[in-house]
Amino acid sequence: MKCQQMLLLFSAIVACVMSCEVPCTREMEPVCGTDGESFVAFSNECMMKNQKCKDGKTWTKSDIRSCGLYDSRVEEAADEACPKQCLMMIVFPVCGYNGESYKIFENPCEMKKENCLLPKNQIYNSAPLSTCRQAIASNQSRSADLNCPLICPANYEPTCGSDGKNYKLFGNKCTMGVYNCIRSESWQLVSLELCPQES
Repeated sequence: MKCQQMLLLFSAIVACVMSCEVPCTREMEPVCGTDGESFVAFSNECMMKNQKCKDGKTWTKSDIRSCGLYDSRVEEAADEACPKQCLMMIVFPVCGYNGESYKIFENPCEMKKENCLLPKNQIYNSAPLSTCRQAIASNQSRSADLNCPLICPANYEPTCGSDGKNYKLFGNKCTMGVYNCIRSESWQLVSLELCPQES
């Protein structure tokens, strides 16, 4: 009888803890949260709120830079008129819209780099990331983009990838995986010596 009472009490506690959690989408809108002592990266704000429910701490949004999810060198590269090469850190995804289609770029520099190759009437302008996700969701062929992780650690561990024809330098293995996912490509890890080095 005592075991049953303990089991019921345990079930009630679990139900109580579970009841404050809400279902979250898999949408990647990275946020940095702090509990006043540490900084943690969450996939989206809903996930941060659920963490508050789980551990009882007060999690609040903080500057994205505090979690190492942003590399200022990405912004500096995007300031160039037409960047030749972008840092492949994929820590700050942006949505672009050119009047006809939406596209997720790994960072602002990548969007600017592509815009430099396009006619003026086809360039991408910034749009909310959530708008990109909704547009991509309605296009079944690109629905895989919704499941691509967009948070990678900002540690720089140069990684060389090859698609069988070309070589590209990525910030780390995670960023290469995200690049593959977003673009539905198959870059494979190869020897670092094969890649052009960043200047």
